[in-house]
Amino acid sequence: MAGLNLLENKQYLEARNSFTEAIKIQPQNAHLYEARATANEKINLKESLLDANMVIQLTPTSARVSLLRF
Repeated sequence: MAGLNLLENKQYLEARNSFTEAIKIQPQNAHLYEARATANEKINLKESLLDANMVIQLTPTSARVSLLRF
């Protein structure tokens, strides 16, 4: 996935844009919101928190979600 490569190369704005486009195609994919939250964490904490909340809504029983709540 292009977004993950961009994230790995610290191209956070480009990664966020890539994940945003992917979310338009798969709006129920919690992994995409989680990845975008990671990119947003580097450039915009408020948007990162919004994405983390979406992950919680989409996968409330996931073990990973419990980490996002803290």
